[in-house]
Amino acid sequence: MVCETDFPEMSGGDPTKMILPRRYHDICSLEDIIKILQFMRQPFFRHDNLVEGMSDEEIKKIPFAEKKWGINHNVIIEPLSEDMEESYIDASEEGFYGSWRQMKVYTESKV
Repeated sequence: MVCETDFPEMSGGDPTKMILPRRYHDICSLEDIIKILQFMRQPFFRHDNLVEGMSDEEIKKIPFAEKKWGINHNVIIEPLSEDMEESYIDASEEGFYGSWRQMKVYTESKV
């Protein structure tokens, strides 16, 4: 479970420049876990034009005043149970997660 909250130090206390607090569960790779933990020490921002795969130059063009800032303040990493692990492996071999990732990218691009 990941808990995100606003980061007033970067938003200057302006609520329009803060993310809304949220909690979410996600099945993550080790690389994903590293990124999540990184944002417990440094803030991140969100913007409507920010998408996966943008170059650093494109990201730098996003105006500071339009960024919404946040930080991860609590992360709980839970191992899969043996039954869940077997189910995960079966689903992975059948291509379920590849399809799920494609759907996730598609739905996030529509938001």
